[in-house]
Amino acid sequence: MTISVVPVTTTPKPEVVGKAIYIELAPVTKFDSTGVEVPIASVWGGAKARKQIIFFQPTITQTGHKVDPMKFIRTISPFSPRAQWDWWTIEPMPAPQTILDAQEKEDASYLRYEYPTKEELEEMPEEVASSYFANSISQTLKDQILYTDREWNAEEGKWDYKEVAEAWKKVALFAVEVTDRDADDLHQSKTPQAVVRRINKTRESLGFPAKIV
Repeated sequence: MTISVVPVTTTPKPEVVGKAIYIELAPVTKFDSTGVEVPIASVWGGAKARKQIIFFQPTITQTGHKVDPMKFIRTISPFSPRAQWDWWTIEPMPAPQTILDAQEKEDASYLRYEYPTKEELEEMPEEVASSYFANSISQTLKDQILYTDREWNAEEGKWDYKEVAEAWKKVALFAVEVTDRDADDLHQSKTPQAVVRRINKTRESLGFPAKIV
């Protein structure tokens, strides 16, 4: 009697390939004349809104594809508790002072010099290349935290920036593991839901409510 053996296929076990940094922001608030808590700046979603930011390190998928560092950002509120994530690749950025110095000199060439290509980054010492991405992350946080009030100057045809204030404050900061299976999702431009679940579990373990808004 001949016995046929059917080959068994197994899905490779996920392997940890990096970390994701989670940051949660809440509006800076004040009490108005009626005693109602309101944001100090014009914040979409009101005083109970929450801004969620996830920074992903460069990773490798299960099939060996390299995934560039990425950032996912969304703002949720009682009006929109299931807002979709927006995501971008994190681009290397020169130090802010370097850009300001170049702008003061009216030197446009810094754009070609200070923003290195992938090939140039690979040839740099790791700490130097990392600093470019650290500058980009720092700028992202600044853009998300600060609120700039502006007014249109019709006479000069430009915006006048009147005030810069911290409209958001940090309420959570921690890291979670990222697997090569999560990297597959990133490579396919999908939100890695397993990472989001790890974030939610960590929030709860730190004493945050299960329901964010």
